Amino acid sequence: MKKTIFISSVQNEFASERKELANYIREDELLRIFFKPYLFEENADTAHDTAHGTAHGTAHDRFYIHINDHIG
Repeated sequence: MKKTIFISSVQNEFASERKELANYIREDELLRIFFKPYLFEENADTAHDTAHGTAHGTAHDRFYIHINDHIG
C-alpha cells in the first residue's frame, strides 16, 4: 500500500514548486512505487476552506512536506 505525502506551503508563490515536487514523486521510478503525493489544490472542493483541508489531509497521512522561505 502506498503512503501519502501531503505537500503544502503557506505562500501562493510556491504553487509551482509544490506541483514540481508532486510530479517528481509521481514520475520517479522508486518513489512512485511507495508514495503518492497529495496536493490540496488538486483534491479539495473549492467550497471548503484551506485550513480544514490541511488539517484533514495531515491527520491521516504519514508524511508531510511544508515548503517555506525561512532559513534556519
